[in-house]
Amino acid sequence: MFRNILASALCTHSVAGLLRSVPQAQGGMTVTNLRLASVNGSPATLRFGEDFELGVDSNGDFAMGSRASPALTISNKNVMTIQTPSFVVKSLDLQGDFSVMGVPQWRLVHVEDLSGKSATGWDNNLVSECAGIVMLGGHCQFSQGEVTKKLEKLPPHSQIRVKANYHFIDAWVGETGFLRLNVGKDGGMVHVWTDRHSQNREERGVNVCGNEISEGKFSSAVDVALPHNAESLVIGFGSTLDEGDPCDVSFGVSGIEVYVR
Repeated sequence: MFRNILASALCTHSVAGLLRSVPQAQGGMTVTNLRLASVNGSPATLRFGEDFELGVDSNGDFAMGSRASPALTISNKNVMTIQTPSFVVKSLDLQGDFSVMGVPQWRLVHVEDLSGKSATGWDNNLVSECAGIVMLGGHCQFSQGEVTKKLEKLPPHSQIRVKANYHFIDAWVGETGFLRLNVGKDGGMVHVWTDRHSQNREERGVNVCGNEISEGKFSSAVDVALPHNAESLVIGFGSTLDEGDPCDVSFGVSGIEVYVR
């Protein structure tokens, strides 16, 4: 009898009809291989309860959720769409691009983790701590010039974004801090962010670290995005300080992050 019911249901391409025709199994049922396929535009689904379905819709796409509004669909072009008020996962590891409403989102590809109070890959890896912030450079470390690092093997992209916190420490008197990237002609380094500070114009400042001089602008946010598609990037942070002793006036950089999209 079961064979006749099974054959009849398969001929009409309706697994849902098969399950409705077979008496309910009290102890459960094990199926080694079950194929659902849309034939001639007819959906093929498994129904759970009154409204929840799983199967292939009339377009040949996998769908799961209520009949009126599937919560998840996967098209035959391997595009997954989630339509639900909330989506909770314990861990999410993205190996490629991520888009929201068709707009590509920034992907973090490099971060400077200085929690171990050490840096690698820069042409000067000195670090220091100020007000609980571990930074590249800092008091008695960086003053004149520039510190650079080259990032290799970036994933394919059309834009790049660099974020960081630039720290002005001690007696700046109008000099400029800057970020340079090798995005100029023939890969030349060009300034893409600058900021200046004059400590002698501050009143009632707070001495954060370094000498007994207040830091009127201890931290300045760096956030630069621009077109870029090369596999490598050279980053350079520096200053126009003419003071040779970093224990008198200095700069540091923390929270360095590089994104692509």
